[in-house]
Order: sequence, then C-alpha cells, then structure tokens
Amino acid sequence: MSDKKPCVVCGTKLSSVNEDWKHMQPYGGGEIQLIFSFGSTKYDLNIGATTFRGVICDGCAEKMMINLEIMS
Repeated sequence: MSDKKPCVVCGTKLSSVNEDWKHMQPYGGGEIQLIFSFGSTKYDLNIGATTFRGVICDGCAEKMMINLEIMS
C-alpha cells in the first residue's frame, strides 16, 4: 500500500483504496478539487484556471456540505 495522504482540513492520514494515488480514492474520504480562475490574484497560475487536488476525510466533508453545491 502506498503512503498515506493528509486530509486538507484536519490532517488525518488517509490510505488509498488502490495500490497508488493515481485516482485519489482514499478509505474514509474522497478527492477534493479547488479551482481558481479569473479573479484570484494569488492562485490562478495559468491565467484561466488552475486546479489543486487533495483528499478530505468523511468527517470534514460532512461539516462542509452545507456550504457546497453539487456539480454532478
């Protein structure tokens, strides 16, 4: 099994369900993407859209759901 990755919110270490992190599928959590585009003065690195990836544990995701929109 590969190295654990920290939850982007609380730092809890999550293991991958696969042999590697290619698909960002942790046990007890999920992938999170932050997309910055026009308007960001710090994180829009390519002047159009910059996407950052990480993992989030189920507990932190549950607390954030009230503030998120479902895209698909």
